[in-house]
Amino acid sequence: HPYLLQGNHVRALKVVINKISAVLGRRAARAKRRPEYYDRIAGKREQGMRDVLQRIRPSKRHGKIETRNHERKGARG
Repeated sequence: HPYLLQGNHVRALKVVINKISAVLGRRAARAKRRPEYYDRIAGKREQGMRDVLQRIRPSKRHGKIETRNHERKGARG
């Protein structure tokens, strides 16, 4: 923004905050008009995180990297 280039950081921050507030206000109005659309997105995201958390496990590759680092440390010291 030009205010930022001129060194007027406070005014630039105020402009950016006002723009973000306007966008969020429009998105909130859309969500009120079509709640089923936004509920569907929120539902998928929550369900997806549960799946990701259940799939976390140590990988074979990570173990090999640890072994190499351990061998290097032992060789130096």
